[in-house]
Amino acid sequence: MAGAAPIKSARVAQSPFSTGREWYKIKTTDEGLVRVTGLNLTAAGISINGLRSDSLHLFYGGGEPIPDDNSTQVNPFEEISILVEDNGDGAFGRDDHFLFFCRGRRSMAIPNVSSPDYLENHYTDANYYWLAVSGDFPAGGKRIGTIDGTPSGSADTLLPPGALIGLFPRIKCWLMMATSG
Repeated sequence: MAGAAPIKSARVAQSPFSTGREWYKIKTTDEGLVRVTGLNLTAAGISINGLRSDSLHLFYGGGEPIPDDNSTQVNPFEEISILVEDNGDGAFGRDDHFLFFCRGRRSMAIPNVSSPDYLENHYTDANYYWLAVSGDFPAGGKRIGTIDGTPSGSADTLLPPGALIGLFPRIKCWLMMATSG
């Protein structure tokens, strides 16, 4: 073809979709803490019989629109850490749950202290997270760690009781089955 731009090859990182066998899409509309229970998974059609808690993997692609310019790098699709509460038995049942913090479609990115950026995805009213419940992952899913929060020394600032209530807005979350085709 005359005048056609040369085709450039690009190196593509391995997609987690090639590793996971069962994927489910979680739709969120606001920023905050999301709780997903075993009952939620069952209601979405996911069999939790024999589901191991360490087999849960949650992925996120940044929530920003894909740039018009194909040479612009997009946010990587990365696994995010979750907090799993499974009564310590390693099995994920109806009454167990996992928690994660989701970003809203509007958010602030602070690449450095002097220049925060306001981000908004104008093409959707939601953000999407992808849950894998099975697959050939090399390790168990990423987890939120714990640290000792015991105060030491003297307190500079004391918060009155209930000061953190209302910190997170009410979160709307939908769990959907991913389908191919």
